[in-house]
Amino acid sequence: MIIENSSKVKLIQKFISKNFKKNHILSKNKKVFDWLYYNKKEKKYNFIFEEKNKNIISFLGIVKNSKFSNSLKKNESIWFATWAAKKKELGAGLRLLNYAIENYNYTKIGTAGCTEEVKQFYKYLGFFTGHMKHYYIPNAKINSYKICKFKKKYKKKIKFCSLNKSVSLKIVKKIDFKEFNNDKKKYIKIFSKDENYFKNKYIKNPFYKYIIYEFKINKKLLGYYFAREAFYKNSKCLRIVDFFGDIKNIFNSSLMFKKIIEDNKYEFVDMYFFGNENNKSLFIENKFDKNIIIPNFFEPFIKKNIKINFAILTKKPNKFFLFKGDGDQERPNILEN
Repeated sequence: MIIENSSKVKLIQKFISKNFKKNHILSKNKKVFDWLYYNKKEKKYNFIFEEKNKNIISFLGIVKNSKFSNSLKKNESIWFATWAAKKKELGAGLRLLNYAIENYNYTKIGTAGCTEEVKQFYKYLGFFTGHMKHYYIPNAKINSYKICKFKKKYKKKIKFCSLNKSVSLKIVKKIDFKEFNNDKKKYIKIFSKDENYFKNKYIKNPFYKYIIYEFKINKKLLGYYFAREAFYKNSKCLRIVDFFGDIKNIFNSSLMFKKIIEDNKYEFVDMYFFGNENNKSLFIENKFDKNIIIPNFFEPFIKKNIKINFAILTKKPNKFFLFKGDGDQERPNILEN
């Protein structure tokens, strides 16, 4: 029997630890669990599981964009997060996926951050699959890198460019989508996100402190970048996790980000996203070769290039945008006491 809207959190946490990963943060930290799965507006948990003889045999975490903004229900994006089943229960996990696909209302549904094996499984089910592009700008003024691996010969690729006074990229504490004027509704529809979504997910985030960059050209607001710092061995980098605005201009802030990482001694700035490959900026696409490593995992730190796979089911598979912050990708993995 498939069950939703349950409050059996402790039983679910035990199941995750035993069948997904031992001592996983979701299995031992209710604050993280609730932040990801509890919907305060609906006053219920967004996950489903299957029981057999009163025992849990499978679990699927559900993250809805509307969790962060109730207005998004009409343009819902649903993300599959933690997905686990008992090894002996064949088909139990698949039944949960099918249940979610058939019973939830959405414009797109899927997952971000799945393994290659799971990605192929989703592809077999008819999902559009791939991986997000990874872009970065390294700080060529740093002599010794602790976080990334970046050989000197590649520094030649970073050209000197003078800043354009008409371009503005500054840190702000508040966001105001009214400044997008007539483009506001179009962007909300494209991204399936609105002002409250960004406020509740990033500005009011209980675990991370996000930096908001307001991007303007000729005083016209083109977008907001949502980023945070990551640290390792007294070194730091800047990671863009989300964006809202004119996607055609997402790369056009590269000169300003180059200055930001140099002024703040970041090793690099990077962003994962899917949906626009028209890059003619200082952002470099990570080709995932051995010469350059721009790590993604910091909790714990792993000095390795990582592809963020995705699988999406939507009526318009070529007209959607994904960012690192989507789904559960910004969920903490380690919390300091």
